[in-house]
Amino acid sequence: MQQMTQQPLNDAQLDRLGDFLEGVGAPAMNLEMLDGFFAALICGPET
Repeated sequence: MQQMTQQPLNDAQLDRLGDFLEGVGAPAMNLEMLDGFFAALICGPET
């Protein structure tokens, strides 16, 4: 298992992720939707 980093993705990594998400096809999230999803997870209440 790889070690997780605490650094934001660089432009090349964001492009690669965006390309992957586009390649999955509908109804997959795009990069902006994925960002919003993670933001909602972070700020949502713990249950």
